[in-house]
Amino acid sequence: MVKNYFKTAYRNLLRNKVFAILNIAGLALGIGCSLVIYKVIVYENGFDTYRENYDNIYRLVSEEQNVSGLEYESGVPFPMSEAVRNDFTDFESVTGIISWESLLVTLEDGTKFREEIGTAFSEPQFLKMFGFEILHGKRVDYLTNPDEVLISESLAEKYFGYSGSNPEVALGQQLTLDNAARQTVSAIFEDQPEQTDFPFTLFCPYDLRATLEPIFSDLKNWEMVHDNNHCYLVVNKNVDLQSTEAAFEPFIDKYRVEEAAARTTMKLQPLSEEHFSTKYDNYSTHAARKDFLIALAIIGIFLIVTGAVNFINMATAQSVLRAKEVGIRKVLGGQKSQLIFQLVSETFLITLVALVIALGLSELFFIQLQQLLGYRLHLNLLGSPDTIVALFVILIVVTLLSGLYPAILMSRNSPVSALKTKAQAANAGGSINVRRGLVILQFSISQFLIFSTLVVSSQMEYFQDASLGFQTENILGFPLPDNDPTKLELLRTQLLTNPQIENVTFGLGSPNSDSNATTRFSYPKGGSDDQHVTNFKPADENYIDVFELDIIAGRGLRKSDDSVIVINETMVVKMGLSDPLEAIGEQVQAWGPRTIVGVVADFHTYSLHEEKVPTVLFKNQRYFFQGLVKINGNNYTKLNETISFIEDKWAAAYPEHLFDYGFLDDFIQSQYEAEQRVASLYKIFSGLAIFIGCLGLYGLIAFVANQKTKEIGIRKVLGATIGNILSIFSKELIILMGVAFILSTPLAYFIINDWLNGFHYRIEIGVSTFIAALAVTFLIAISTMGYNSLRAAFANPVKSLRDE
Repeated sequence: MVKNYFKTAYRNLLRNKVFAILNIAGLALGIGCSLVIYKVIVYENGFDTYRENYDNIYRLVSEEQNVSGLEYESGVPFPMSEAVRNDFTDFESVTGIISWESLLVTLEDGTKFREEIGTAFSEPQFLKMFGFEILHGKRVDYLTNPDEVLISESLAEKYFGYSGSNPEVALGQQLTLDNAARQTVSAIFEDQPEQTDFPFTLFCPYDLRATLEPIFSDLKNWEMVHDNNHCYLVVNKNVDLQSTEAAFEPFIDKYRVEEAAARTTMKLQPLSEEHFSTKYDNYSTHAARKDFLIALAIIGIFLIVTGAVNFINMATAQSVLRAKEVGIRKVLGGQKSQLIFQLVSETFLITLVALVIALGLSELFFIQLQQLLGYRLHLNLLGSPDTIVALFVILIVVTLLSGLYPAILMSRNSPVSALKTKAQAANAGGSINVRRGLVILQFSISQFLIFSTLVVSSQMEYFQDASLGFQTENILGFPLPDNDPTKLELLRTQLLTNPQIENVTFGLGSPNSDSNATTRFSYPKGGSDDQHVTNFKPADENYIDVFELDIIAGRGLRKSDDSVIVINETMVVKMGLSDPLEAIGEQVQAWGPRTIVGVVADFHTYSLHEEKVPTVLFKNQRYFFQGLVKINGNNYTKLNETISFIEDKWAAAYPEHLFDYGFLDDFIQSQYEAEQRVASLYKIFSGLAIFIGCLGLYGLIAFVANQKTKEIGIRKVLGATIGNILSIFSKELIILMGVAFILSTPLAYFIINDWLNGFHYRIEIGVSTFIAALAVTFLIAISTMGYNSLRAAFANPVKSLRDE
């Protein structure tokens, strides 16, 4: 019996090929995209969940209350971990760790490698806490020897040709780090899985930082905080986290100066939240915003629902044509339950075929989206039971959601009405209000997605076009291994001999570099001792010219300047002054007394996610870590020659190091990489959801055309024009679009406006956005209904009025 049902279903699908193809295409696209979204969400939620103590690991972070508001800090003072171990009993284990970027590694044969990421200075407890498995060189006291270094399998292969069975080629080898520390390879540890926020490949003892970097020389300094210096803890079971957090208040009072302690609140951040945190950084720099994942999940649901609604619309459109078949089955003794099973089996067959096609589509999508996502996903059905369960649930839910209503609808008609003419059997198509409701649902989803996509795209364009207040094009940056004044001046002089190089400056970094020094300033003369956070930008006398900063009062920095500073407009406001000229000659307290000699127009020291802050430019050779060259932008044909020239002069100055460079505009683009990824994914999946919705609209117009065949014929005989006929289709469509617009727009505005609030600099949603969303929806709808409505309008009325 069941075999007969499916055989009949198969024959019906062959008779209605267009119906079958459209439904399979819609469902396959919807299921395929939903599978991709499902795997993305599963992937992002799987970061570090395999750690043995995953549920009990916390990171110590802080909130600092300043006059400008709350600041969130993931970095902690260097002595923090040791003090926590000594003062607390609530923690099973405590460890400090700091990641380091751009480490120069030199092998014994002189071969050099620059490790941009993956280097960590760690206390011994970290390895056990996070389950880093030692493969070769097993001991129990790793990272206690100041002269050792641990490397991963991949680094051992890269440096020494390690293949898994020959650890002797790496163990005991000497590595020189940053030309300053000679370390011995004491162990090889297992490479970390891709899903980790701790992608470390090289571990050094915690205290080695002071040898490699002079600014870390005072490791007992409680007021020195580095963003990448983190403290992790394994919390004992049954510990009250609120009480433990409260206990950090007297702890901070004990170790930090009164002023810093008063504004600092320590918090325990679960490891489970670290990957999704927008307030605090992580070591992988790959944070997945939860609102992004929620948005993707909503689109995934929309795709499934749209595919199902599309199926229902097309099924009801076809039901008029199948009314006689149903009537004959009933006359021959077919039961209602049998008819329902027969019709649902057709839906099951379509869904099953669509599901199989969706598996292939999803793998294709994974390949195409690899660069956009930054990682490659696979269905991996044999190794992912959860995916098999998800597929089974999708198969059953989509079958019932899509097939049950049309099946019940067609099976409930009486044989007498079903065997009459098509016009009399039209009620087989079901309640017009239900169909209208389904179309309104589809239009609502489409308008929600179109509105959201327009806003997201506009925000991304705003990021692209917004002025940052400084020159961003044709600026090339490179590292300075040391900042000896004589060497820097010689390098500058040599570089300027090239006519393609317009200017050279040295400093901590570009105006909105990731490298930032912050302190607090006060202006006692202004009658306030308020401590404002300020961004300190160590720079030389050419910095303002290279970046074309606008001096609005006073002067810029000079070669002979020592304790003078140039400030920005925001700092003038924080000082309580109304005119930048009033600031010239004034003195503020910021790392000692500083005299203001100039004021520049505000520029962005961070990305557009954050507001402009008080900023100070000052000369301090100690913090010159980057060289920045302004290149002639009118002759790009010589760009490669110019870069080679810069590399040659740099290599002559620093022969023991490896040259590396980057362009400022590329760095600025990278600051919005996550948002661009979100916007691109949103556009892709929204576009596919809208396309599937168009198939459903096609089904509605097909239904109306079938139902109104004789009406259209009579109207044409009585003199109706093509325009009159087309209005039959468009009039109701426009009304349904209006209802959908009223229902969907407020929800879309509320959700997308909340997303925009996450950016300090954002666009405003105007009336034009609503009009554009409605216009796009209208154009899509008119384009979709065009074929069927025109075919009906141009049909021969003689054929339309022929008696069946």
